[in-house]
Amino acid sequence: DEQHDAAKTLCRTLMMASKACEAVGDHQGAIGHAQQALTVAQTSESIQFRLDPDARQLLTASACLRLGYLAERSKDRHAALKYFTQARHAGESTLSPDSLVQLDDKIAAYS
Repeated sequence: DEQHDAAKTLCRTLMMASKACEAVGDHQGAIGHAQQALTVAQTSESIQFRLDPDARQLLTASACLRLGYLAERSKDRHAALKYFTQARHAGESTLSPDSLVQLDDKIAAYS
């Protein structure tokens, strides 16, 4: 479905933009693009973007993981816990068992 592909492509592009910003030291840009990806993933039920539930959950988990990683790098424990917890919840049925265990460890470390 064309709308489904557009939403996935937009999320992936925003995540790549986040990584590119981080690579050049633009921390705010990295956070901003990752937050935009999260917004697209979470609002994908709108008329513009229709993602199936698994894709929506996976994209939400990916964006939350990215935001958690960025928060961790900036020593923002509260934000890291928030985003890693959101990633764990969103990725319950889409992330690998190893990834879920790693998330549980990160959540425990920041709790």
